[in-house]
Amino acid sequence: MCPQEQLRVFEEVEKESMGMIAIYHSHPHTIPFPSETDVKMAFYPEVSSIIISLKERENPVVKAFRIEKEAIRLEEIEVV
Repeated sequence: MCPQEQLRVFEEVEKESMGMIAIYHSHPHTIPFPSETDVKMAFYPEVSSIIISLKERENPVVKAFRIEKEAIRLEEIEVV
């Protein structure tokens, strides 16, 4: 998402009194675990970070984490 679109969405979320529950991105060549960059860019510790690993393209792996200053915590994903 480009920065302008991200700002627009954040403004809309605030205007509509909505909340963010997760942010997701992919790791095309590595396992689904937060990288050093992911940790540095985790500005919302109360929001889950969902990582989709495409390392094995025919078998993608999805994991969720809570990235906090003191720890990276694996979270359960429930599909409903």
